Amino acid sequence: TATANKVKAPKKGFKLDRQMIPTLAAVVIFILMIIMGQALFGTYIRLGFISSLFIDHAYLIILAVAMTLPILTGGIDLSVGAIVPSALGVSALANRDISQRLINPKADAKKSLKMSKIIMLLIGAVFGLLAGPLIEEFNMQPFIATLSTMFLARGLASIISTDSLTFPQGNDFSFISNVIKIIDNPKISNDLSFNVGVIIALVVVVFGYVFLH
Repeated sequence: TATANKVKAPKKGFKLDRQMIPTLAAVVIFILMIIMGQALFGTYIRLGFISSLFIDHAYLIILAVAMTLPILTGGIDLSVGAIVPSALGVSALANRDISQRLINPKADAKKSLKMSKIIMLLIGAVFGLLAGPLIEEFNMQPFIATLSTMFLARGLASIISTDSLTFPQGNDFSFISNVIKIIDNPKISNDLSFNVGVIIALVVVVFGYVFLH
């Protein structure tokens, strides 16, 4: 005859998953920072401050989602902060040169902007193709590989220009920065607003969440 082994029923109650500790720590630190900021300046929980926080840093949310991927796999990418201004600088400079030389000075600015956007994406891809094989094929440490591409991107940006480069008015992606008000209060600090950049950032966050799971 077979005897069944008694299995202890799991104890009921709250049990903290050790993998959740870093996430909880980040949430606690974030809450403490908000409390400290509100206590010192008194503006951190206003709708206007929250709106400007998301609007001004939507691109950082997108970069944070991308940075999550190498960090979760035990790597790091130090070059992102340098690649962004480098790609933007090359794109702005290319937009000016394309409109003045390759097309003509009187050409529609939207044509050169489309080409400069393609150049911007290619610059980012090229830096990724430089660091990726160094890490994967030559077993170089991600810290060293991305540190070298970071200095390369910084050098490229400084060679392009040390002054601010701007795109012409009326470009075909200026709608991304147009502010849309949800709650319009008499005081600007109490307005709740967003723009297309915030929507793109939230879509990227959702995509990253689904992709990782």
